[in-house]
Amino acid sequence: AGVTNGSVQVCVDYKGAEVCGPENRGFSFNSTGQISLKANPGEAYTVVVPSNQQMAAFCSVTAGGSGQFGPTLATAVITCT
Repeated sequence: AGVTNGSVQVCVDYKGAEVCGPENRGFSFNSTGQISLKANPGEAYTVVVPSNQQMAAFCSVTAGGSGQFGPTLATAVITCT
């Protein structure tokens, strides 16, 4: 059946801290959103679905899960089943 509506929280792990968005309520399914933070080019990040939420068992990062900040906007894809 799968999950068709709701939201999932997504965070960026950067320098040992998690920056989440938007505003801790999560992203609605089938939506696109942004998480903004200040970083220097070349610094590493990881995109995570925090395990302390009900949707963590159904959602995972399927693309763009890690990388380095650069001059262009990084993109990650989270898929929920």
